[in-house]
Amino acid sequence: MCAVKAAATANGRKRAKIAEDDENGSGDEVMRDENGTTEESDDDDDDDDDDDNDDDDDDDDDDDDDDDDEEDDADISGAQRMHEERRILAASRAIAVQMNEDSAKAAMEGGLAIATDHLKAVNKNFYDQQKIKADNKTLEVYDSRNIRKSSELVDIALRNIKMGVTRKSIKPEDFVGKLKLYLLRTTMKNDADALLDPETFLGKNHEPSKYNWFTIGTFAYTRGKRAAVPGHLLGPLTITKKVRTFKPRDKLQTTAKVTTAQEVTSEDVDRATSDHTALAVQSCYSTFRSKNPQGEPINIFKFFINPHSFSQSVENMFYTSFLLRDGRLQLGLDDEGYPTLSYPPPLPDDPSDRQREADRRKDLPSNHIIFQLEYDSWKRLVEKFNITESFLPSRPEVTQ
Repeated sequence: MCAVKAAATANGRKRAKIAEDDENGSGDEVMRDENGTTEESDDDDDDDDDDDNDDDDDDDDDDDDDDDDEEDDADISGAQRMHEERRILAASRAIAVQMNEDSAKAAMEGGLAIATDHLKAVNKNFYDQQKIKADNKTLEVYDSRNIRKSSELVDIALRNIKMGVTRKSIKPEDFVGKLKLYLLRTTMKNDADALLDPETFLGKNHEPSKYNWFTIGTFAYTRGKRAAVPGHLLGPLTITKKVRTFKPRDKLQTTAKVTTAQEVTSEDVDRATSDHTALAVQSCYSTFRSKNPQGEPINIFKFFINPHSFSQSVENMFYTSFLLRDGRLQLGLDDEGYPTLSYPPPLPDDPSDRQREADRRKDLPSNHIIFQLEYDSWKRLVEKFNITESFLPSRPEVTQ
C-alpha cells in the first residue's frame, strides 16, 4: 500500500506541474534554440511514463493481493497443524493410560492380541505425526514412551503364551495331513478317488516311494539356509590324519618285592609336629645358653630376628614364646624400655624350698602379650637395632 501511495503522489505532482506550465504558456511543446531550430517536446514521453506508472500501480496491487492470499493460507495451515498436534498429543496420552491399565491383561490368554493392537495404535499415531511434519518435542517424548511400553507388553505376552491354546496354533495332525497332500499332489491328480475324498485317500497305506520328496527337498533348499561347516577355519593348512601308534605293554612282574603304603593318621601328624616344635624350642634355648652363659639380658628383637629371612624371624618368635611360657626365660625391660630376655632367678639348693619355689612360680599369674610382626615392621626393626647377623642359627629355606 505504501508503494501505491508513493506512486500516486509522484504522479499527482507531475500532473500539477504540467498544468501549471500550460497556464503560463511555457510548455515544452516547441522549444527554440539560439540558431532558430526547433525541437519536439517531450510531452509524448511524459504520457508514456504516466502509462507505465499506472501499469506499475496495477502490478503492485496484484502483488499485494497475492501476498495477502499467501498469508491467509499460511495462517490456515498453521492453525490446522496446531489442531492436529493437539489431537495427536491427546491420542498419545490416551494410549499411554490404556496400556498401563492393560499391563495385567497382557500376561493372560489373548494378551498378544491386546499388545499388538496397542502397537498398531502407536504406529498410526506416529504416521499421523509424520504426515503433518510436526516438530514438537512433547509428541516425540510421548511416542518414545509409548513404543517402549508397547514393546514391553508384547514381550510379556510372548513370555506367557501357551502353545496349543491360541486360535492360530497349528496342530501336529493338521501339519502332517497338509504335508501329505503336498507330497501326494502328483499322485492325486491321477486318482479320481483322491480328488473326491482326500481324507480317505490319505488314510490308505502309501509306500514312501509314492511321496514326492524331491519337491519338498527343492522347496526347502531354495528357502532355507545351508548349515555352516567349520572347514573355512582351516585356511591353507594341510591336515594330516594322525596315525595311531601301538606301544607294547609291560609285563607284570610277580617276583618283585611287594611294598605297601604306610597309613598315617591325624595323631601321627600332630605328634610329628609337636616333636618338631619341641626340638626347635630346645635348640633355641641351647643357643641362648651357649652364647650367653652368664645370662645377661639380651634384646628380644636381636634374639629372634633373622635379618636375612622374614619367615625364619616369625618362626623364631614363635619358639621364643614357648621359652617364656615354660619359664626357661623371663621377660624384662632395659634402660630404654625395650623388652629383654634373661634367665629367671635360680632355685634354692634345699629340695623342699626348691619345690616350694617351683610351685610358687607356677601359680604366678601370667600375662599374654600379642605381638604382630609384618614385613615392613621387620625391616624397620632390622634398621633400628642394626641387626646384621642372626643370634639363632639360620635354617635352610624349604623350596617347592
